Amino acid sequence: MIIWSGWGMLSALIAAAGLVGSVLLDPALARIGIPTPTGVVLVWATAAALNWWLGTRLNNRPGRELVDPRTGQIVVLRRRHTLFWVPMQYYSILMVLLGALAVLGAMQAGAPGRKTDKVARSRDPLADAPSLARRPDATPPASRQGRVEPGQPSARDRG
Repeated sequence: MIIWSGWGMLSALIAAAGLVGSVLLDPALARIGIPTPTGVVLVWATAAALNWWLGTRLNNRPGRELVDPRTGQIVVLRRRHTLFWVPMQYYSILMVLLGALAVLGAMQAGAPGRKTDKVARSRDPLADAPSLARRPDATPPASRQGRVEPGQPSARDRG
């Protein structure tokens, strides 16, 4: 259940548009050579700025002043624009944090479009064995020659 008042639901729609925009724009930018997190940063920063501007504009409108005839007290009626009781402009902070989290995730995951060393990824893990043996505390990996795997017949048993 989503609870909002006024135009507060726009914060959720702006965040959803930011998510869709970052998913669509980031790979498109990566295809033309722009690094991967750039599209995410652009989309979430734009969504946060739009949400902040719209939220402050809607929530800072002047209220309607009424006078209670019995007490003479002035009451100001103001329309609030909230999502889950939080004024909508404060969701911009959450959008910036989501953008930063997406950037960190893209940088750590080696997302498509990111410049990586493809040779290092395709190398055999045993290729580093000589460098491991040079360290005094490391033991070199055992050679597979002459070893019989459990359950496999040896050369004597085959003949």
